[in-house]
Amino acid sequence: MLCIAAMLCAVFPLAASTAYGKHGGQSIPECDSTANQVWFQAGGTHVMVCPSTVVSGRPVRFTVHTRHGAAVTVTMSFPDNSSTDADATANGQGMAVIEMPVDYNPINRYAQAEFTITAAAKGHTDEVSGTLSIAQASPLSDVQLRARPRYQSRWCPTTQEACRVRNNTTIIIQVDSAAGAQVSVNLQYPDGQPISCPANDLTNSTFADNSGAYRCELPVSFQTKLIRGGVKLQISAQVSAGGFTVNPSITMSLVAR
Repeated sequence: MLCIAAMLCAVFPLAASTAYGKHGGQSIPECDSTANQVWFQAGGTHVMVCPSTVVSGRPVRFTVHTRHGAAVTVTMSFPDNSSTDADATANGQGMAVIEMPVDYNPINRYAQAEFTITAAAKGHTDEVSGTLSIAQASPLSDVQLRARPRYQSRWCPTTQEACRVRNNTTIIIQVDSAAGAQVSVNLQYPDGQPISCPANDLTNSTFADNSGAYRCELPVSFQTKLIRGGVKLQISAQVSAGGFTVNPSITMSLVAR
């Protein structure tokens, strides 16, 4: 496959004056790795699809090498019988790039979408068909774990000063995720003993509230004589929703005063 991709790129060089489809009016960078590309061909038309597996909500790009001036149309069909299409006209070098958003979100982790590309010029039409994989979008793509001493107004890790905690004080911990996500949070001392957050202070449960927030407070106390040598507190969370799980963590420093 790599050899084929290299050969086709040599035969059909990517020119600066690329023709773009309706969904891709701005300059689109080339795929960085051939591992993300897959090629299809029919007649004199060659099509590169990138990426070969696209996450729902993100765009997929069709780079079409065909006859110059050809009218190019891409149609994608999804498992729920919905479809979308876009078109462009191949430039003087016979290339058109069409970028299309994939709005279908699979019920399971992955689904297959079918696509058909037609390139028509001077009474001749090539039709290229194929499939691409769509990965289910994770509801946990934007999970954020943050913490701060109660006496601080700013959060760690955004503000380094907030990552320093005085001994015998309280740490406020917050996880921002998806509404209703199941959340568990632990704070661990250097001796390996973890302390778990109780029920969410905002909802009195171990689930994020309707805004996706989970919050708890934990008292911090350690042997003073050991703090002089430097004490690191590890805060880790496990967040689960929609069959996905993420495990964000942050580190804080415990100081005597």
